Amino acid sequence: MSSYINIKDMIKRDIQLPVAQKMYQIQGIASENCIIIIRVADRPYVPNVIIFDRVIDEVQCVMISYIISESEISEEKKWYSMVGYNFNMDEEYIGSLTFVFVPKDMPNMKDIIKTNLYGHFEIHFEYKMNGKIEKEMISEIANYPGMEESLYILTEVLLERNVIERIKEKNQ
Repeated sequence: MSSYINIKDMIKRDIQLPVAQKMYQIQGIASENCIIIIRVADRPYVPNVIIFDRVIDEVQCVMISYIISESEISEEKKWYSMVGYNFNMDEEYIGSLTFVFVPKDMPNMKDIIKTNLYGHFEIHFEYKMNGKIEKEMISEIANYPGMEESLYILTEVLLERNVIERIKEKNQ
C-alpha cells in the first residue's frame, strides 16, 4: 500500500525545514602566517567533524575540526577556531583547548572567501569555573605548522600542561 501526503501537509512539513546555510572551513597554509577560507557545503545545521573521541581520567575528550557558517565569518571576530579538544564530564561541557587563527585585518565578506588572510595562530584554553567560562591564551605561533603538526601540538599541550587535571580542579 502506498503512502500519500496532501499538499497542505507537505507545505507545513517543508516550511518547518531549516534553511541550508553555506558552510566554510578555515585552512592554514603550512609554514605561512595566513589561512584561506574554503566553502565546504550547504547544510541546515553547522556540523563539526569529530577526529578523536576518548575518555581520559573520567573526562570525555573530543577532538573536533571546526566548520563555520557564513554568519560566523561575517561577524567581526577576534579569532576563528580551526581544530580543538572539547572536554565534557557527566555529559556537561567543562572546557576546551583550541588551535585558533587570529586575523591581522578583516576584509569585507565578498573578499574573504578564497583570499589569503594574514595573522597568527594561538592555542586557547577555556574552562568553566563557578558557572562562568574563563579563557586564557596558552601559546602564540607565528606560522601555521600544518594540520598534523597542529594536532600534535594540541595533544602535547593537553598532556604536558596537565589540562585535564586543571579542568577537573576548576570544576569541583
